Amino acid sequence: MILTRDIAYHQQGRVPSVRHSHTDSDSLEIIQILSGDGNALIGDQTYPLAPGILLFIDASTIHSLNPQSEADYCRNKLIVCRSTVEKSLRAAGALSLLGTFEEYGGACFTLAPETAGEIDELFRRMAEQGGDNAVVFPAFLRLITMLSPQDRLYAQTSDSRVARVLHYLHTRYTEPITIDMLAEDAHISKYYLCRLFRSSTGMSIVQYLNEQRLTSARRLLAQTRRPITAIAQDCGFGSPSHFCALFHEREGMTPRDFRNLHNRHT
Repeated sequence: MILTRDIAYHQQGRVPSVRHSHTDSDSLEIIQILSGDGNALIGDQTYPLAPGILLFIDASTIHSLNPQSEADYCRNKLIVCRSTVEKSLRAAGALSLLGTFEEYGGACFTLAPETAGEIDELFRRMAEQGGDNAVVFPAFLRLITMLSPQDRLYAQTSDSRVARVLHYLHTRYTEPITIDMLAEDAHISKYYLCRLFRSSTGMSIVQYLNEQRLTSARRLLAQTRRPITAIAQDCGFGSPSHFCALFHEREGMTPRDFRNLHNRHT
């Protein structure tokens, strides 16, 4: 069974995926921030990027990491296959440990120096072994069990207007939505709202809305037999053809192929 999808130790500078926004239906991510600052978006929650921060991310949730300066940004990263982790945790009677990823699509912790040092050492061992399951799974277990609720850092959005828009898009994405509507609700110009939203989340309003709709569509394609035209309507897309074009652009396959692929793997 493949466990490790990607692992990096002291990843620094302008490298692939340092600045990214995506969803992935079968991955979990752990990111330890070593240097630099900025912000992170998970679902409709925003968190700081700063030394001593550890992010848990259910990658099926929209997320974006946005360092202010990529040259100053350094992190440890582990991406694992969710389905493999679930099987291993179920066998160990520890499936409840996934709750850290499932609440709000992820969580943020602030680390004491000694804890940060121990986690950095875990990343070093995992990276040195090239993602070997025999090393990664025990280290993964150790990492997710060594944090306490007192370390939890709750979401913080610097601008209440962005928080309001995020909540609106996250909860009402099935409805017709325009930037003019959002700007009027936030009592600011749509041009300023677009700049403010991107600076806070690393994504445009349209990108976020499309990702939210596509995330829901993936879930319905994988878990139901609803017709694709109905799924397009359920998820707020203007037409099935628009949905299929966006889905193919994002996933590299049609919604039908995605459904068939998922069914073969379940």
